[in-house]
Amino acid sequence: MNDVDRKIIEACERRIKDIMKISDSDESPFFASIRFMNLSMDTIIAENGSIERVDKDEMKNFGEVVIRVGDYDKGCGTGNGLVSIPQDSDPFSLEKHIHEIETITFNEARKDYLDNMSKSIGNDKEHMEIKYFSKEEPVNYIENEPEDKFNIKKWEDILREVSESFIKDDVVNPSVNLVRKNYKRYLINSEGTRIIDYSKIFSLYLFAYIEDKGILLESYKSFNEMEEKNLPNKEKLKEHTKKIIEQLYKIKNAPQQKSGLFPAVIDGRNHGIVWHEAIGHGSEAHRVDDEENTSYKGVVGKSLTLRDKIGDKITADFISVYDDPTDENLNGHYKYDAEGVPGQKVVIVKNGIFKNFLHSRETAGKLSNKLKEKIKSNGHARTYSNEDPLPRMSNTKVETEDKHTIEELYEMVIKECRKKGLDYGIVLKEAIEGYVNTDESYFHTVPKNVFRLYTNGRMELVKGVSLVDTPLQIINKIGATTDNYKIFRGHCDAESGLIPATETAPDAFVQSINIEAISRDNYQKFPKPLTKPPKRR
Repeated sequence: MNDVDRKIIEACERRIKDIMKISDSDESPFFASIRFMNLSMDTIIAENGSIERVDKDEMKNFGEVVIRVGDYDKGCGTGNGLVSIPQDSDPFSLEKHIHEIETITFNEARKDYLDNMSKSIGNDKEHMEIKYFSKEEPVNYIENEPEDKFNIKKWEDILREVSESFIKDDVVNPSVNLVRKNYKRYLINSEGTRIIDYSKIFSLYLFAYIEDKGILLESYKSFNEMEEKNLPNKEKLKEHTKKIIEQLYKIKNAPQQKSGLFPAVIDGRNHGIVWHEAIGHGSEAHRVDDEENTSYKGVVGKSLTLRDKIGDKITADFISVYDDPTDENLNGHYKYDAEGVPGQKVVIVKNGIFKNFLHSRETAGKLSNKLKEKIKSNGHARTYSNEDPLPRMSNTKVETEDKHTIEELYEMVIKECRKKGLDYGIVLKEAIEGYVNTDESYFHTVPKNVFRLYTNGRMELVKGVSLVDTPLQIINKIGATTDNYKIFRGHCDAESGLIPATETAPDAFVQSINIEAISRDNYQKFPKPLTKPPKRR
């Protein structure tokens, strides 16, 4: 540990020691923590063979002081105070900023405790609003700062040249973007935990559009890696720009797919996103007992899907699902979660049976009170921002004991089509994004490439398609899989912020999926150009 980090930890420990001395009868602090993050970010945007924008070493520092009043087991109230972090993390300035919000944060925790206690009087215990907090072992973990070999000038040259290869007269807004984020985290609490660790993520995006009768159709490719060396080189990137352009022309000439129910083969990436949206978010334990209908971008509401489902069969016997932050090769990896609890592999589904929720210390504490037994957090509290940590997925893997070939899955689709009198089924390849409403129990995913699979074996690309279905319904219709696994490396955006996440799954045959046509009104409008594009001279 270097001298600056030592002084920062000592400053935080002094503040926590003073916070724990605050005395106000039964409403005294039993827990306090200080968590803050230093984020260094580089962004390069290249278009049309030129560098449009470079933001180098953009610093974003954010932090939070948490005070809990009451008791681990009998219930507590929480106060959260956002703390201003000096750019250079000066220990004295940091300590001053923390001191300025301590009283406000304590008063918030005290009020929360009293409000929750008063609301619980006379209520059914199932609906008590009291918060609880699990007891965990303290952690002392100080990482050495990794060497930074990132050469931003090298990447400017690569992206400039790659963006030049993207130029075509009828291709609109082609762009090549690279974002590098370096995180340094400090976590200190009253139980004795002291953590300093580092993480990083490289995100590289290639995307372009083509005009189609007054709207823009998109094709893109993304790469999200923990290590720079795993990003594709210049030659590979140029190959991808060529494929994107070819795909744009194919999509423009493809027929619009109609809505309906179809048997389908979904590749591993789409299959992984289905589990992420349909079951993964529902297994995040804070949603089960959420009294409020929360909403944040890709996730809406409390979870009705998996409430009281532990021990129930929810999918085929040959399927098991895990969430494992300990896998160092995948983007969702971490040693310790946002509350300082070791990340742990959690069995969500075992041979078709729903087994576990993903827990933070607060959700584990609440479950302990409900079951009258000691439940520990399983290390899934996550945030990469100043939002409160919540149970979130990390690296979700769908494992199968079924081992069909992809050709056999296609035959299953054709057989199902003939049985139902359909001309074709659907094949989904590659994936873009997903969205879930856990309150109303439906999810929505957007595949990148969609094909009709006709009963004579012919495949035809179509456009304008999303998948909309209900969680338990679609996973109950998984009839077979290959053992060919595909990895989707991306991000998940929910209440506690944007976090790296990975899904791994095999190709799957689904007896029926609900395909929804995307209205042209949902596309970006773009008139057909009336003038000729310029030429580089």
